Amino acid sequence: MYPSALPVALFLHTVAAASSFNLYTNFDPAGVELILGFSAECLEALNATVNCDSATTLLAAQGPDETYWSQDNLTTFCTDQCASSMTSWVSNVENRCAGQSADFGDTIVQAVTDPLLVAAGHDLLCLKDSSGSLCYLESQDWQGSDYVRYNPPACLADDPDRPEGLCDGTHFSTEINILPEMTNVTRLYDSELVDDSPQCS
Repeated sequence: MYPSALPVALFLHTVAAASSFNLYTNFDPAGVELILGFSAECLEALNATVNCDSATTLLAAQGPDETYWSQDNLTTFCTDQCASSMTSWVSNVENRCAGQSADFGDTIVQAVTDPLLVAAGHDLLCLKDSSGSLCYLESQDWQGSDYVRYNPPACLADDPDRPEGLCDGTHFSTEINILPEMTNVTRLYDSELVDDSPQCS
């Protein structure tokens, strides 16, 4: 899970199904101000109502990869109203919380961190290609391949738990060298797939 300040932690425990959300629902503003050390003006901006589906925003805030998304919940989430409200929220926090941060011991977190993280989840999930299809929804069905590497002794010992024929597979290699062209993430998928979704790649 991504590093976060207290606001998203509060949000994750207080959000309820609704067409909008606030980070500090059911929390005393004075107590939150004391814990985080942000100004009252900054906290007002952070706690502004954002017109996005709260349940889906919760999932996005936890990280898009943590959920298998459907057309229904992304359609509910990826609205013009939500995008506009999210953008205004982040911009307002950036302006009214400029230079403010919370001290969590070894970690200093800027006030705008959590709005940016929530907005990043939204932007990733709601990215569309030129035909209007949701890229993230399509990507859940993509089949990728990577370069698997094993330690050289991996096939020397008689391991009863090793799948039969593993060391003879064409994907199997004990060569540790990773060539530069192997680190290009666009090579993870077939070129036909990437070419078919230019805006998603």
